[in-house]
Amino acid sequence: MSNYEDGVAAYKKRQDKEAAAIFRKALEEDPQQFRAAVYLALTLERVGDLDAALGAARLATGINAGYAKGHNALGNIHRAMGNLEEALTAYRAAAKIEPGSALYRHNLGITLFDVGMLDAAQQELGEAASLDPQNADVAWDLAQAAAKRNDLATAKTGLEKYLEVRPRGVHAQQAWCDLGDALVAMGDAVGARLAYNTYLEGPPDERDGEVRAKLERLERDDPNVGPAFG
Repeated sequence: MSNYEDGVAAYKKRQDKEAAAIFRKALEEDPQQFRAAVYLALTLERVGDLDAALGAARLATGINAGYAKGHNALGNIHRAMGNLEEALTAYRAAAKIEPGSALYRHNLGITLFDVGMLDAAQQELGEAASLDPQNADVAWDLAQAAAKRNDLATAKTGLEKYLEVRPRGVHAQQAWCDLGDALVAMGDAVGARLAYNTYLEGPPDERDGEVRAKLERLERDDPNVGPAFG
């Protein structure tokens, strides 16, 4: 195998020190080996050496500006460093080169969300969801952007998709709570009651009292909903 291939193998085994050394050797042998530069950037980012990772990612995009993975790596590093405008530029470049990549559209979407560009964020996240409809992370982020824009129908769809794909995911309990809120706003008291009760089946947290109060209001305002608690 080539040094590049050896480096990728080490990277996949999380042998980061060895991988970085191999990628550097590959670049010494071939300074135009942009793929080695990208993997060097990914390796250095993973070990927390962001300044060196940034240099490697810039090297990669300088060698081959048409390689989307290099721009995405550059965006990830800028994002990790808190440079959101620079991350946006890099993610836009990656998405322009490969508009069919759900990963690149997702990264662009969440960064647009972080800088408050909600319309553009929802558009990009919607594209990512269309490209990868079973991606729970995309569904969750789309729901968050849509909720911020008060697009209840899209928020509901995103939350339901998240819960379908990842019913015990890290956001699952919050998703049931948020889904209940969306359904209340859409006038679906019965669906909201089901969502809130499902939320309460999870581990107790600081929202329990608030959710129980919402259930009591649903029962009081609409007797046809039935008792809030079992």
